[in-house]
Amino acid sequence: MTVELRPFGVRCNLACTYCYQDPQRAGGPPGRAAAYSLDAMKDAAARRTGQVTLFGGEPLLLGLDDLEDLLRWGAARPGGVGIQTNGTLITDAHVALFRAYDVSVGISVDGPDELNDLRWHGSLARTRAATAATHRAIAKLAHAYRPPGLIVTLHRRNAAPDVLGRLLAWAGEIDALGVRSMRLHLLEVDGPAAAAAALTEAENIAALTAFDELQARLTTLRFDVPDETRAALRGQDGAGSCVWGGCDPYTTPAVQGIEGDGRASNCGRTNKDGVDFGKADRGGFDRSLALYVTPREDGGCAGCRFFLACRGQCPGTGIDGDWRNRSEHCGVWLAMFARAERSVAAEGRVPVSLDPRRPSLERRLTEHWRLGRDATIAGLLREEEAAARATVSVAPTRPEGAVDAPVRAVVPEPRISFAGTGAAGRGRALLAAARRAAWMSALAVVAAGHEDAALVSPGAAHALDVRSAAATLGLHARVVDRPAGGAPPDQAGPLLIVGGQAEMTRVPESPAPACCQAPRSAGVGAAGTPPLPPPWLTYGAAVDGPTQVDVPADAINLLWWRLGIVPVGHPPCSPACAESLALAANRRAAAVQAGIDGLAALDEVLAWPAEWSALHGVAELRAPLLRLTYPVAYTPRRLTVRFDGPARPADRAVGLNFPYRLSPTAAPRRAAPSPDSIAAGGTP
Repeated sequence: MTVELRPFGVRCNLACTYCYQDPQRAGGPPGRAAAYSLDAMKDAAARRTGQVTLFGGEPLLLGLDDLEDLLRWGAARPGGVGIQTNGTLITDAHVALFRAYDVSVGISVDGPDELNDLRWHGSLARTRAATAATHRAIAKLAHAYRPPGLIVTLHRRNAAPDVLGRLLAWAGEIDALGVRSMRLHLLEVDGPAAAAAALTEAENIAALTAFDELQARLTTLRFDVPDETRAALRGQDGAGSCVWGGCDPYTTPAVQGIEGDGRASNCGRTNKDGVDFGKADRGGFDRSLALYVTPREDGGCAGCRFFLACRGQCPGTGIDGDWRNRSEHCGVWLAMFARAERSVAAEGRVPVSLDPRRPSLERRLTEHWRLGRDATIAGLLREEEAAARATVSVAPTRPEGAVDAPVRAVVPEPRISFAGTGAAGRGRALLAAARRAAWMSALAVVAAGHEDAALVSPGAAHALDVRSAAATLGLHARVVDRPAGGAPPDQAGPLLIVGGQAEMTRVPESPAPACCQAPRSAGVGAAGTPPLPPPWLTYGAAVDGPTQVDVPADAINLLWWRLGIVPVGHPPCSPACAESLALAANRRAAAVQAGIDGLAALDEVLAWPAEWSALHGVAELRAPLLRLTYPVAYTPRRLTVRFDGPARPADRAVGLNFPYRLSPTAAPRRAAPSPDSIAAGGTP
């Protein structure tokens, strides 16, 4: 893992027209990165391992004294220290510091002169001057220290057919300086400016192919895309980039960001809301598992022979900006892997993509993912070879010990990512209190005699708590057997029934009104009918209808169903179901009468504006302090429910999109000219 220190957040001295960090600049409150603390950054980074890299924005906005302080500290850590910069601010003094602390230097630049114009610096004259400064810095480092690594983003101004030759010639000049590495990035198309600058699929393929052909004629310079695609198909993917690793956007395992005030954050390439989310409490492979079985026409990777090597590519480039889809550049990567496949075959090797063991390797990989761990192709090949050498065949077993014994499904808790350290502390406490208040309210309404029984979904970790609390009230709790195909797959742990009858073993007719039982029996699990996630049962009711539903604030809020934070224990037939509203009111009144703790927390969470969506069997819920994800029933299209709750907590995250938007008119706080404007001469 790389630990990225971002003293100024995404603040930069340039205004690149296509910058993937613009959502963070546009979404956050003004001045949020104005101050930094060296001690806070060091303390936060001390709890992480891996190389420290100064990042941004532009890290060289730091003064020399503070820069040296961080470089000295980073150099003493295992893995050393690096910096990623646009190079415009590098001076002899910086080079001396890099030399003193053995700093790995990376420079982002898109070529010479007009090829670099999209890295805008206020006017065309200033932009060209900044570009010249960057190239002087590259030469200075090559001659006085060691050549930097380069990142080049391909776009219309530097890699379209009419200018690609100039870019390739410049790469030859860079090779002569001894530069060893150039990473070739395709644009993340996050807005109209990036879309205008983006190459077509055919142009991207042509550019990457040209770099691959050029590489054979160079002395030292290597390009990441051709090298890494070939290495993966040889089964030598241990040193590949994170983009091929099936990245989890909730934990971004290759990158740990540390903001200037010590807040932890994920890789910025997955940030589409402009909110610096922290890492979830555990990693997951929901996206990878979903893409493996999702048809290509629905945005997945099912049947792709390159899936082992690509894994859907970076979630930050997901189709339509949704991380649950495969990369929007899939056509480019298909072409480049096909080229690599031919190259590896020409070496006399069998590419992994054509290996007859590929189906078995894929099964092994998905099993690793289901167990919560990752695996490289190299590791999978070793496992396959070890299995082939085994002389004893062991029949598959289940946890119960018998080959054909049933396996009780354990529904995992949702993975939650909070928007900052403060939000994490309050958010965890708030959710725990709201969750407990919800199921205690269900117990209270039965204990008061207002209902004979009530459904509760507290989550597997809290089932014993519910049983104990029920026992103190003279009630009973039983695990409810889910009827075959009848219960939604994303209930919050074991379904429990509480009541005064010890023999209760199934859901009685009474907890849910008759009108709310009909959609369950006629829809979910019915022959020929795909199951639907509980929120969509109430708000949308069908997969082939509208894909977004806006729910008013006075409707029943079921978006927190997976955590058991709900006003009623069943999916109502509609958000305005009168009988369900009456049951919710009874439950609330009984809870107040019983003096249940945490009702204020329950009220706050249920009053937050929130957006729930499901796609490819993965749900995501976004709310003012957090986002969370969990598996649900598969849906081929994105289904979205927006609840326009009235509560806007003071410590809410501020971003670009609902429910984080500061105001409906929030817009980016800086603007660079369009690529067409720059091509026409830019601003004076």
